[in-house]
Amino acid sequence: MKIKEIIRNYKIKRKNNYKMLYAEKFEIMIEKANKNKIKYSLIVVLMLPLFILSGNNYFETTFIFLLGILLAFFLPDVFVVKGIKKRNLSYEMEMPNFLDRIVLMLDAGLTIWEAIDKASFGQKEPLYIEIQRALNDYMFFEKGINDLNINIENMAQRCKSKTINTFVALIVQNSRKGSKELIEILRVQSVLCRNERKNTAQRLGKEATTLMLIPSGIVFLSLLVMLIAPAIMQINFK
Repeated sequence: MKIKEIIRNYKIKRKNNYKMLYAEKFEIMIEKANKNKIKYSLIVVLMLPLFILSGNNYFETTFIFLLGILLAFFLPDVFVVKGIKKRNLSYEMEMPNFLDRIVLMLDAGLTIWEAIDKASFGQKEPLYIEIQRALNDYMFFEKGINDLNINIENMAQRCKSKTINTFVALIVQNSRKGSKELIEILRVQSVLCRNERKNTAQRLGKEATTLMLIPSGIVFLSLLVMLIAPAIMQINFK
């Protein structure tokens, strides 16, 4: 029962991940990923005789074969998870600029929904695409049937991003209450988002610096081996 439950949870999580990244096209992309898994698995199976002919023993061949099958099975889904992380990072990086645009539109006399529409129209980043998708879904229905607040709440559930959740909660709360301080609230939120973006940029810079140490360490070890190897060889010959 536990194995069946693990498999079922894995399928549900996988489906949700594809929904987050590909929206309406998630079924097509899942089918494409399944075909890629079969293709990669066949490649591993066809390469199995090469492993045997290369002189590997039974244990090594079995290990390489199982490792190849696991990689073929999970690699497409790993790319989807990385794509989701990259998209969430894009939300965080674009939110301050988006909020600044909304504030400018509100200062010009537009309503909150008009400001959101104008601020996101024509932009190609994932944040603006999701916003326009929510607005277009609303326009598709007759006025009054599909509430805009419900649409952006559905967007927040679909994206599963802390940045978007905060934005949606702010807009929904103040659009229903009709808060006159919305412009100031958005300005404050823009400053907070900008500080978060700065912290994220610093964290990514530190991670990049750490990753750069890996090739430097490899070069250092190579040089160390080249310098020590002759001395070790002379000692052995003596």
